[in-house]
Amino acid sequence: MAKKETRAKAQPGDKRINNSFWMNRSKHGRDKIFSTPEILWETALEYFQLCEDSPILKHDFKGGMAREVYIEIPRPYTWQGLSSYCDCTSVTLLNYGKLEPYKDFFSTLARIDDCIRDQKLTGATTGLYNAAIVTRDLGLKDGVDLSSSDGSMAPKANVIVSDAKTKEALDKIISKISKK
Repeated sequence: MAKKETRAKAQPGDKRINNSFWMNRSKHGRDKIFSTPEILWETALEYFQLCEDSPILKHDFKGGMAREVYIEIPRPYTWQGLSSYCDCTSVTLLNYGKLEPYKDFFSTLARIDDCIRDQKLTGATTGLYNAAIVTRDLGLKDGVDLSSSDGSMAPKANVIVSDAKTKEALDKIISKISKK
């Protein structure tokens, strides 16, 4: 078995003692990718134009003779696409919209998010994009809640009773069933 290498221990006077190298740095952290919100907005507009200029070609067959065709479908705007265009991660872009050092960028990121959401939603409602995928991506919900408050998924019955005597009898039956 090979002997494990160890680093030499710090001797008196060694600069590693009380590790204060960080105090000698001229700055902390990396530079911002975008120096101003306006530059970020212009970059987003360039990305949106790129999407418009490079549609997706969908392979299809039309007519009785099944003629082969390619249909141009507008490329959807996405956070992943924008971050790739900006040469950063989508997390980095989203941090511009929520972290305090980037507060000047909050409204610009909100405008970009509105553009992305609007283009996807418009495409889904017009049938250009798969509505189920867009709905899921945008966090929208379309459905009926079938669960009950007790978690049993049993429907609740509404009973209308016309007299007090019948109501008392019905309440007794329900309480007996509930105790079981």
